Amino acid sequence: MKKIFTLIAAAVMAMGVNAQTKLIDFPTSSTGIAVVDGGTAVLDGKVTANGTEYNPTIQFKNSGTDKGVELTTNGGFKAGDVVTLSVVISNNDETKKGQVEIHGSQKLFTTTEGFNAALEPTKDPVPESYTLTEDVEKLVLARSGNTGTHITALTVTRGGGAAEGVEVWDAAGLAYDEKTKTILDVVKTENNSGSYIIPSSIKQFPEGTYPENVADVIAWLDQQEDASIYALPLNDYVFTASTANVSLKAVSTPNATENDKPDVECWQSAGGEESNMALNTDECPIKWTNYVKAKTGNPSLGYYNYYDTNADGDAVNRVSDVLWSIGCGKAPGKGTYFEFTFKKAGAMVMGVYLNRPNQSSVVVIDKETLAPLAYTDLSFKGFCQNNTVKYPDNGEESTDPTFQAFQFREDYTINVEANPGRPLIGYLSFPVEAKTYIVFQPSSQLGIYGFQFTEGGSTNGVETIKPNKVWNADAPMYNLAGQKVDKSYKGIVIQNGRKFYNK
Repeated sequence: MKKIFTLIAAAVMAMGVNAQTKLIDFPTSSTGIAVVDGGTAVLDGKVTANGTEYNPTIQFKNSGTDKGVELTTNGGFKAGDVVTLSVVISNNDETKKGQVEIHGSQKLFTTTEGFNAALEPTKDPVPESYTLTEDVEKLVLARSGNTGTHITALTVTRGGGAAEGVEVWDAAGLAYDEKTKTILDVVKTENNSGSYIIPSSIKQFPEGTYPENVADVIAWLDQQEDASIYALPLNDYVFTASTANVSLKAVSTPNATENDKPDVECWQSAGGEESNMALNTDECPIKWTNYVKAKTGNPSLGYYNYYDTNADGDAVNRVSDVLWSIGCGKAPGKGTYFEFTFKKAGAMVMGVYLNRPNQSSVVVIDKETLAPLAYTDLSFKGFCQNNTVKYPDNGEESTDPTFQAFQFREDYTINVEANPGRPLIGYLSFPVEAKTYIVFQPSSQLGIYGFQFTEGGSTNGVETIKPNKVWNADAPMYNLAGQKVDKSYKGIVIQNGRKFYNK
């Protein structure tokens, strides 16, 4: 018998609260900032946004790194230093947008939240941050685009692990058993919500219901008068983590009872610094190495224990799920999911391992409304495991592109055309309010490397955050023939432009 893996540690890593040193602090000081020799940038520009005149600004009058500004500090910049800047333009052309590039040995980052103050006069400049992933002697900033661009504020900070307002948690900080690479110290609770057991005297499902037609099985269970069919709780295995404004509750519910299979693995640590599943490539804005993933247990609304008849005619106990589906109006009650509670609004970036994302959806549910965020609010950048990423060989730096955006479809799957069967590793980004959200893959086990939360801000260059849209439970509903139906209709329906099974 395998060792019983008792898991989980409460891991608290509140970043951004330690002392920080400002290496660059504009407009308070222009120390460490110089116009590139022969460039056309100036350090005494000015621009008005939301009724405030920002003076001085770093103004780029032309594009290109040869016309930008250099940032220097004693001893150079180090991995972990955080560059934070706010960008704005003032131009009557609605096609113009303010963007600034950050260059080290190569282009590292391009801002996305700069805006046109002439057309949006009531907006304030939005700070964006980038964390250096390697040591560089100097940084060069230049505009991206073809219009004059202003930096209204610029800091480079060291210490505390993140810029002000940015909080980071890393799964590699959990305490592991080095032999099994599982997390230590279990927090175990019983999960009996939505559970059923079909007694051995019945032995198997009614004819025609095993095991595909879950809806018929549950309907049959609901019609039974014998209360003894409700029994046998499963065990949740939970670990927690938190930063100043974010609390994480990670839940794993393997599909086995303690009596049936006591050696079940609840959580596993995978990846590592040298692994092809580590987020340690040069183009990753946040470098994470280990990720934590549940061994089994797809997130679902509930479950049922039942007895199947084996080849010898004996009754064998099994556990199966009541599957979660888009539009069901409920949160998962068991399985693998990550519940985040935010004290403040902002932008969330999760480092994730996605299994079969071309087939298995990725959803973020507002726990208050039980509605998923719109698929257009979710964005993902990363690489396909060992396929679209290439590591340096023989000490030579790879010039192959390693980091790319992948598009979400309306059913919340991700378009991985080149390698549909491969996992995706990268950054899942979405906007949040001061409330609780649940993140999961309905038919798989999502893995987590860590998370970064930016209060009221953007996603650290990982992806542009879009306005928050949610599932409208009152939107018109249609069957596959295009006929309008109501909520009592049973079968495949289309609502909010998405297809799902209405029970």
